[in-house]
Amino acid sequence: EFRRVLFRSIRKFTDQIDREQHRERLKQSRKVSDTMIFDSLILYDRKRDQTKKERNTKVDSNRSQSEQTTQIAEHNTEARYVKTVDGKDMLTWVLYPPQFDSAKKYPSILICLGGPQGTLSQGWSYRWNYRLMAAQGYVVVLPNRRGTTAFGQEWTEQISGDYPGLNMQDYLCAAREIKAEPYIDKIAACGASYGGYSVYNLCGTHENTFDAFIAHAGIFNQEHMYMTTEEMWFPNFDNGGAPWDGTPQTNRHYGNSAHKLIKNWNTPILVTHGEMDYRVPVDQGMAA
Repeated sequence: EFRRVLFRSIRKFTDQIDREQHRERLKQSRKVSDTMIFDSLILYDRKRDQTKKERNTKVDSNRSQSEQTTQIAEHNTEARYVKTVDGKDMLTWVLYPPQFDSAKKYPSILICLGGPQGTLSQGWSYRWNYRLMAAQGYVVVLPNRRGTTAFGQEWTEQISGDYPGLNMQDYLCAAREIKAEPYIDKIAACGASYGGYSVYNLCGTHENTFDAFIAHAGIFNQEHMYMTTEEMWFPNFDNGGAPWDGTPQTNRHYGNSAHKLIKNWNTPILVTHGEMDYRVPVDQGMAA
């Protein structure tokens, strides 16, 4: 309450200063009469009041969102370390549904991170709201696979040049460990952008680990992606160059594009994509 009163006082003070500064600027202009100054100040006050109204509306909206969040039942979060195929420890957050009972069966969602650089930690999103997923009865699995930040530069940079490699195995290690728990029924992998690429890749390599997939704005055909994306840093640095360069890195990368593994697809998948996506154009989703 004290902080809110303090902010209001500061805002009122700065509004007064802005108004006086506006008046002085008008007075310094020789072509502006006293009547015009008066009219301008009235318009200025109206605009300020409208801005204040919009600001208060935004605050009320944020407060409403906060109140809605408090209506979601509390859940437990576990920090689990999963062993990777090369013997490293991968931090994997697991969110359990409210009133979790290990004697019951629950569906699970594994989140494939976009980026590919980034991290899975505390955060808020309308698109991927992990707490809301858990509130709907899902066990939510957040693996900080190779390429995520906050675990050292080597861990972050490993993914560059190895999109189809260790980070995909990291996802499979996390999925297989959580699926082995007696309280897990079926498990789905979901992701957007690079996370969508991960889903497409896993579709052809998961060996019946997952029961369903959701890919949003994912990269399906890496070769075609090179010729249509507006951002060339990822294909030139992370992927090693163009599909026709013929280097060992590009041959491996484009040779393992998800569209070349489609003969292995045998699991239901939901594909969504936005037409205003220029990083991963919509034809990737249409092709998938």
